[in-house]
Amino acid sequence: MTRTSKALKRLCVSGLAVATIGAGVPVLLATAAQAKTDAGPITGVSISPTSQTVAEDNCAVYTATVTDASGAAASGATVTVNTAVPTGAAPQTVSFCTVDANGVTAPAGGGGSLNAGQNRNDQLAGTTNSAGHITFGVAGSNPGTLNVTAFFDANGDGVLSTGDPQAGAVQTMVINRGNDSVRTITAAPTNTSDSVAQAGSGANSSFTITVSDPNGVRLQGVTPSYIVSSGPGSVSNPTNTGTDCGQSNNLGQAICLIPAPGVTTNGSTTPSGTQNITFYVDQSNGAQAANGRLDSFEPQTTSTRAIRSAPSAATAVAVTPNGQTLPAGQVIAYTATVTDAQGNPVPGVPVTFTETGVGTFSGGQTNPANTDANGRATIQIVTAANETGTQTVTADIRGATATACPAGTTNTNCRNTANNTISSNIASAAPSASASATPSASASATPTASATPTASASASASTPAGGTPSASAPSQALTIDVQDDTITPGEGGVITVTGQPNALVELLAYSRPNTTYGVVRTSSLGDNGSIVFRINPGTNTRLYVQYKGLPDTASNSVVQNVATALSLTVIRNGVRTYTFQGRILPRRAGQLITLYRVDNNGHEVLTSQVKTDNTGTWYIHRRFTGSGTFPFLVRTGQNLTNVSGQSNVRPTAIF
Repeated sequence: MTRTSKALKRLCVSGLAVATIGAGVPVLLATAAQAKTDAGPITGVSISPTSQTVAEDNCAVYTATVTDASGAAASGATVTVNTAVPTGAAPQTVSFCTVDANGVTAPAGGGGSLNAGQNRNDQLAGTTNSAGHITFGVAGSNPGTLNVTAFFDANGDGVLSTGDPQAGAVQTMVINRGNDSVRTITAAPTNTSDSVAQAGSGANSSFTITVSDPNGVRLQGVTPSYIVSSGPGSVSNPTNTGTDCGQSNNLGQAICLIPAPGVTTNGSTTPSGTQNITFYVDQSNGAQAANGRLDSFEPQTTSTRAIRSAPSAATAVAVTPNGQTLPAGQVIAYTATVTDAQGNPVPGVPVTFTETGVGTFSGGQTNPANTDANGRATIQIVTAANETGTQTVTADIRGATATACPAGTTNTNCRNTANNTISSNIASAAPSASASATPSASASATPTASATPTASASASASTPAGGTPSASAPSQALTIDVQDDTITPGEGGVITVTGQPNALVELLAYSRPNTTYGVVRTSSLGDNGSIVFRINPGTNTRLYVQYKGLPDTASNSVVQNVATALSLTVIRNGVRTYTFQGRILPRRAGQLITLYRVDNNGHEVLTSQVKTDNTGTWYIHRRFTGSGTFPFLVRTGQNLTNVSGQSNVRPTAIF
């Protein structure tokens, strides 16, 4: 027994074993007796996948799942990995990797050398999560076979034993000669609708290149090349561009950051048009060494990119919609499009919106709003269900930078007005007490059923005699109020209703994209005539209240705005090369994400833009020319279902 163990025994600390990390530094480990859940001891381990093929020195990613005797997930369990080289197989140097949320690995150390017939046990850094999962990567150094077994050390002996819950996988490593092993290459995005660049802007377009061998095995450590084969900025007999593409990761994915074309020799910007960009892997061929040029035998693929001419100063703004009849009780988005004298969209122009007549600005918006890469800025106007009349929205760019519209100018192109008629005669907008009018069943679009009304501190749950509403309408008018104009998904909103004490009321609502009201809560007002409802919508939601069964007593309607939630993570890939990534909630494909750098004066400088994929995830890859620590954040604009949102500000050291 060690000195530390004896000391623990004297202190009556049981159930702990003692190991050392480094010279004489003790660490306390849970013994097998502690390795159980509320349902009993851990009895099961599974692993996925059970077989896979990767290139040598590539990490193969596995997920081990630990369960107890009831089959429930076991969280907090330590998983050990046994790696073994079969008899007669090639020796291996085994190493481990961490795995991020996107499946990209990074070296984590550990492991060691194994000859044929040998095995070793390595305890992973970390434990199973709340779902009983732990994800890890294993790499082998040579072409050959490796047996990978994840197990729970039930008896605490530190080695794989017959009685330990365990699961195995077979990992095959194939040869990887870098660029010369590649037979297939793909690129994303592939067309102009997904990739647009402005000439002379100095901004980069990001392309993800995926490389694999003849059997479809993804290859790590490959550096692709590209040429602009035709269109604006192309040259005759081109060579590859050098350092614009990084090396592929364990998923076989490399990032190419292609700058927008600059200016021509006479000082004018490159004309607009479509570029054809050919990506390829520079390879040797027999006695011919890799030569930096695209050869016919080399794997290649082509994407297109739209090039816009650099805009001159903005000269006009136009607002839509205009001249339409629109339903009351809606959130209406107005878009101002700013263009130069040639009709090109102008980004980064502040547009000031004003509104008169019916409706008010929706909460949580920025005004003035800067135009995006397409020269567009948007504002939302909210109207109540009982509001009708003319709604006038004006967009003004006078006095803004990057415009030819000085303050006070009478040039009518610099200020544009939209006039629309708001009507309650459009059926889809009017509150409906029809039994068939139900809210959407979509979990992300309706107040959750688990959100129950909560009476205010002095409210009573009593109902009128007999539990039914009075045949005549209560004399006190109903009011409804939203505590916070804007929330984020999962945050929850608080709705306060006041009216006749102890009267029975119905809360009706719809969540975008639906526009049909349905009853979502029914409850009695308290003795003080008030009640609080708690809702948890995923999208913008409009609500009103009425006395039960009496639609003529409907209150005004209110809007609970729900902002798009954004996450932001920054990963350093190399010298001044970084990946910014995150996810939005609610998850939507094609949502425009804008990355900003915050300067010393607190101004947000547009850095890059990208659209989310079909899982609501986005990636931006950037290479910087300078070093320092800079704050970054991402924003996304409003849409039909959610108001605009932003991430937290994340200071990032660039070096």
